[in-house]
Amino acid sequence: MPMISAHNLVVGQLYLDLGETKTITNLKRPNEICEIKFERRGWLSKESFKFEGETFTKQGKKKDVTHQILGNWNKQASLVDTKTKSKELIWQKTPYPENHTYMYGMSHYHV
Repeated sequence: MPMISAHNLVVGQLYLDLGETKTITNLKRPNEICEIKFERRGWLSKESFKFEGETFTKQGKKKDVTHQILGNWNKQASLVDTKTKSKELIWQKTPYPENHTYMYGMSHYHV
């Protein structure tokens, strides 16, 4: 789980921020790895909620990058094939429910 921090607990609008680089390993094929870097929100940053990473197979010290994953964790995620450069939308946030302000700005989770 990326490091999560909450901001503006006392004054202003509350928001969560993710940061760090995380590594995900395919347990059935341990040489298949995905590394995702979550960007921290800065004072004047336009990179809010951004993440990017890559999937690769590892053979010894050699990495063969197969895909890039990028997007904003509060909006959408896309997968880019490094060989064909084709981009595919793999996840998009569902619209907020009718009374989302009473739900602390959370939305329904859909798979």
